[in-house]
Amino acid sequence: MAGTGKKSRKKIWIIVIITLIILLAGIFLPLSFNRCVLNNWKRCHANLKVNGVLCMLYAEENNGVFPDNADYIKQNSGYMQCLREPEESGDSYLLIPGLTTKNSPEMPLMIEKITNHREQKILPVVFIGGNAMGLKKEFRRYSELLPEFSGITPEEKEYLRQIFLEWDKGNFSFRPESPFRKDSSRKNY
Repeated sequence: MAGTGKKSRKKIWIIVIITLIILLAGIFLPLSFNRCVLNNWKRCHANLKVNGVLCMLYAEENNGVFPDNADYIKQNSGYMQCLREPEESGDSYLLIPGLTTKNSPEMPLMIEKITNHREQKILPVVFIGGNAMGLKKEFRRYSELLPEFSGITPEEKEYLRQIFLEWDKGNFSFRPESPFRKDSSRKNY
């Protein structure tokens, strides 16, 4: 009978160790997942800032007119795709066409597709003024974004509304006629 006490204590220690391993795994695995997700968000945020700078350079060379499509950005940085989904085809970042440096600084210039960082409830955006940030909310449609841009003019808001309604339909190549461009002298890339 003396041996059964040792066996039961050994079993208890094994159960305690297994329980600790499970608890530690439950604590550290989500942290490493969140760290990975955070790193993806930081890289994506950095990519958008680079794209915003490239768009500003383009506008300086083209009488204050921003590019209408991502070709210029692709030629100069290659960062039109979120690193989170490298196998995804197509662009991850959506450029608002038809803008100039005379638009409100709070006017969005580029927005990431709403599906890319949904689990984080963050939507990366770069603005004409050069600011890049993440809108911290889960968006299901682009048209839900309009209230987030309160510092823009009614004309800019209506222009965005037209674009966002088309994006909600999956028409990401929609290019409405810009009410902001009076001068069409710009380089084509």
